[in-house]
Amino acid sequence: MDQLETKKSIHAQPITEAVFIEFASSHPLNNIWQSPMMGHMQESKGKKVLYLGVFEGSELIGASSVVLEPAHFGKYHARTMRGPLLNYEDTGESIAAQLNAITKFLKKEKVLYWTTDAYCVYSRRDLDGRINPAFEVRTDLVEAFRMSGGIHSGFSTGIDNRHEPRWMYIVPLKNSKEEILHSFERKCQRSILRAKENDVTVREVNQSELHLVDELLNQAAKKHNFQWREASYNENLWEAFHPSGAVKFLIAEVNLDQFTSKMEALIAENRQKLSKVEEQIQQVPSKKMENRRQTLNEIIMSQNKRLDEVSKYKTQGKTLPLAAGIFFIYGNEVICLMSGYDDQYAGFCGPYALHWEMIQYCLNHGFNRYNLYGISGDFSSSAIDHGVYDFKRGFNGEVLELMGEFQFPVDRKLYKAFKYLKAVKTKLKSF
Repeated sequence: MDQLETKKSIHAQPITEAVFIEFASSHPLNNIWQSPMMGHMQESKGKKVLYLGVFEGSELIGASSVVLEPAHFGKYHARTMRGPLLNYEDTGESIAAQLNAITKFLKKEKVLYWTTDAYCVYSRRDLDGRINPAFEVRTDLVEAFRMSGGIHSGFSTGIDNRHEPRWMYIVPLKNSKEEILHSFERKCQRSILRAKENDVTVREVNQSELHLVDELLNQAAKKHNFQWREASYNENLWEAFHPSGAVKFLIAEVNLDQFTSKMEALIAENRQKLSKVEEQIQQVPSKKMENRRQTLNEIIMSQNKRLDEVSKYKTQGKTLPLAAGIFFIYGNEVICLMSGYDDQYAGFCGPYALHWEMIQYCLNHGFNRYNLYGISGDFSSSAIDHGVYDFKRGFNGEVLELMGEFQFPVDRKLYKAFKYLKAVKTKLKSF
């Protein structure tokens, strides 16, 4: 009887944006998709945004930003992007009751069905995709969502740009900068150091320079066979998130004049060292000095080759844009939403400089993790994102598998008709 009374006392009702912000700011799953800025961005597109509170009696125990979009039969599709923000450590019965309360409220808003892709970790995995046995696989959460009428889209793998990714790659930030750097794979460490030697700098672009970021992201999209968004997307992100500091557009670049001067100085220094070694060889020949001479000659040859390469780049300007990225700064994490680089300048290691800069930003500002965000969840060598994942795993992070997407029918009869018509349309397209 007590359980039944508790369930009956759970209900959902609108709350103000201010109340939502206060609740979300202390929630462990507070995220950029459940932020008021994201709500404002959706409103700027003409969509209706609701802030819902889930109450047990008079106590606010959950909340969600909900976006309403026109669907079918004069009704709406409601999206709770990376929400709702509930206590997912609660019992399955309580979670199901809270989800049911949201469904019941949305029926009053003429909603046909609502969709959630909650920011809940289903399983933690190692870099090869094996489940980490030290952490519980949250089958109980999936069951709670199903218990409340949710229809699961499945434990999918792959890349689908119509949805937020179900698999994420994060770098936990519990140690010192030096310890984190040394935890990276050797190639990653060397590339970060090489970027420093190449005088690669990372800076935040201003609004008039967003096209630089867009150009590099489009290059990445073409390389990996997907379509990046229109240039207006970056502008919209800037307008919605930049005033609050929740987004950064960064670019890694190299000043060719500075690089040339530094390389010429290094060559001159190594030639002096070579001259001294050759003098020693003339006085007292030794295998050690011969090896030293060979090493210096190889270094000088490599540095001269770099100078020749750079001289060709100078026709494109004094500063080369190497890599760029869009970063959300919100809640307990920094997310790299998207990054890209120019293949022809790969030798400067711009992408490594970009991500190392943001990892240091996280450490300096108290963020718990650096989120390199979406991966396919396919860990084979034939995966569509094999090259990208190979780059990300160099940072020695952790794979998080999220629960995935659920649809909750609100008007069950019309939802059934909607699914039937959709299936017929799909079948007709196949002919």
